[in-house]
Amino acid sequence: MNIEDAINIRQLPNGVWVPSEDHDASNHIARLGLVWEPHFQKFPYDLHGGDQVIDIGAWAGDSTRAFLNAGCEVHAFEPQLDSFACLCLNCPESNNYNLAVGKCGETYGLAQTGGNTGGRMLQVGKKKIIRLDAFGFNPKLIKIDVEGYEVYALEGAQATISRNSPIIQIEINKFALESFGFKKDAIDNWLKDAGYKRKEILAAANNDLFEALYTR
Repeated sequence: MNIEDAINIRQLPNGVWVPSEDHDASNHIARLGLVWEPHFQKFPYDLHGGDQVIDIGAWAGDSTRAFLNAGCEVHAFEPQLDSFACLCLNCPESNNYNLAVGKCGETYGLAQTGGNTGGRMLQVGKKKIIRLDAFGFNPKLIKIDVEGYEVYALEGAQATISRNSPIIQIEINKFALESFGFKKDAIDNWLKDAGYKRKEILAAANNDLFEALYTR
């Protein structure tokens, strides 16, 4: 058995690796390449070569590749094994971690979501969650897309955020947040308390699902 069969990943004709079960983002990637989302094709923030970027919820590396293309030092976190394998193949230059980032002491598993492997949510399991603060990073930008677990990811990065005042790009998904007991404005409120304000919305599927940018 080939390693790609054992981990359940496949290579698209354009050379990009994706989870075999994915039929969501991979359809866009097959047409447009790994960096397929417009707000990653042209950054709304100022990044320079050597800037440190933390990519929490990196999936197969679509955002990670955009940060690498900008010359950044990227640390990418992805807990799903199939997505992590694709991340390593698509972005071998980044520092990749098969870990979930959040509050220390919690454990997790992953829910299944059919054809949208980037939409799998954390649930109760046996794998340990680690705080971003444990690494001592000094990022210019933190990107977080963890399907409703964003507030916990922020809590686990509180010291890093306080020390560095990084730009924060984050997905807000009302329904995913509610599954963890949070309201839609929980992310805004947490970041407001940390001295941040929402600068702009980068992309929006609707009023309940969008990507937002925050700065101090």
